[in-house]
Amino acid sequence: MLIRSFVFWTAWAVSGLAWAGVTLENTRVIYPGNARQVDLVASNPTREASLIQVWIDDGDPSLSPDNAQAPFTITPPLARVMPGTSQTLRIIFTGADLPSNQESLFWLNLLDTPPKPKVSEGTNYLQFAMRSRIKLFFRPPNLPDTPFNAAANIAWKLEPSEEGLKLVASNGSAYFVSLVNVRAMRGDQTLAELSPSHVPPFGSMAFSAYKSEGVLADSTSVKCQFVDDYGAFRDLEIPLTRP
Repeated sequence: MLIRSFVFWTAWAVSGLAWAGVTLENTRVIYPGNARQVDLVASNPTREASLIQVWIDDGDPSLSPDNAQAPFTITPPLARVMPGTSQTLRIIFTGADLPSNQESLFWLNLLDTPPKPKVSEGTNYLQFAMRSRIKLFFRPPNLPDTPFNAAANIAWKLEPSEEGLKLVASNGSAYFVSLVNVRAMRGDQTLAELSPSHVPPFGSMAFSAYKSEGVLADSTSVKCQFVDDYGAFRDLEIPLTRP
């Protein structure tokens, strides 16, 4: 899943707005544990050059590139991407005591800073840098089963809590399973729409409803989409276990 945010750069009274548009080739990175390196392409389809900064963190988006913790190097960490060109980013695992029986999750960041806009002297403008974050999965070799089966075998159940019933997904596999467009169903009727999230290996995740059209307790199945290794959405419908 791709997360994008604007980073406030410079502001006066607004008479214009400028931002850059460098994009990543993929919405996620799979790093095989036995790979020497993995390449990722950043492309600039705009008419202006952009300065990009890239780094990897272990899940804390508030950390600066200098303070981010992750057992990877990425080169070049800074690059100027000319209009209509691309830049190959080389990711190398530097070694760490990561679990060998399941995936580990990290985040790759790209900060895209546009050039100063061409405005007349004394003209005020507002400028932003755009930060993108995508998931990087470190996948040890020889994990059992497949990511597709991991998603298909997610177990859904209703569990009581202090706030009432909640919808919980359990993952018995070694893979992270990213789920989007999650809906609690009764037949063909959508009873609730739930926020997207990922379910960790050998773990569970409670999904919260942001839109309800019925009573969650009446649900009989969950329809959702999981994000595969290529960033494509694949449909699933799984029966719901009742408490």
